[in-house]
Amino acid sequence: MEPEELTKRLEATGRDIREYVNLRLDYLQLSITEKLIFMISRLALVLLLISFGFFFILFLSFSFAYYYNSVTNDTGTGFVIISAFYLIMVVLLLIFRKKLIFKPLADMLTSAIFENEKQQNHE
Repeated sequence: MEPEELTKRLEATGRDIREYVNLRLDYLQLSITEKLIFMISRLALVLLLISFGFFFILFLSFSFAYYYNSVTNDTGTGFVIISAFYLIMVVLLLIFRKKLIFKPLADMLTSAIFENEKQQNHE
């Protein structure tokens, strides 16, 4: 093989390698963007649901307290019952926080990050 032909082949190989690396970087950027958009949209949905749930529970709590007031003519006891219920919920949430919050959140983020790799490996 002549040196000129070898030089041309090496230059072509170098161009191909640079093109391949650039394509991989573009793919990585698109993949990261897709995963970020998925996680941000999931986060927005969760925050929206939490907001609606919060207001639902808030108004339900006031409704219970005022209903209890109408039945017993004792306003304070209804609010104390609601407060005790929330205190019990906070204690239970603190006790089971890993099982109820951390593990599901970690699983959701992990599945969001590695979902595309699993799909690509099956194709």
